[in-house]
Amino acid sequence: MKKSEYIKMTLRGSPIALFAGIIDTSSMLILGKYTKLSLKLQVYISTFLAILISFFGHFLWTLKGQTSGKIFTKLAKFISINSVLFFISTEATLYSIKFINERIKDIKLTKDSLVNYLVVKKGDHYELNTEVNVIIKNIIGILWYLIQVSMFKFIF
Repeated sequence: MKKSEYIKMTLRGSPIALFAGIIDTSSMLILGKYTKLSLKLQVYISTFLAILISFFGHFLWTLKGQTSGKIFTKLAKFISINSVLFFISTEATLYSIKFINERIKDIKLTKDSLVNYLVVKKGDHYELNTEVNVIIKNIIGILWYLIQVSMFKFIF
């Protein structure tokens, strides 16, 4: 894919990526706030929803009229490639959160510390709160999107 095509495709697909990101973020926030699911399940479920939204959005909007072939074949390719990318992205997210949680678990906080807005006490230690977990996931997700766009030529 030429650099100009990559930039054009990235810009055209940005609204879809933004919408998929909103679905990803909101579903992870809802799962984190209102369920007792583990962080790992929260990340994987929200990511799977984003994959589906992303595929249909890119198929119908980003690449409308530019593809040939069966939708189910393209869906299978998209899910296969994105499953690998999402697995790497999700594991990087989980590793990053775990790494930070290990570093902050025994911190001493005062009442007026700004860190109080970023952490939650779990038993006798601190962990990042749901909102910070979602922010970390989204930062890694932005990097993933830039890789995803370059894979379109293999999918569509």
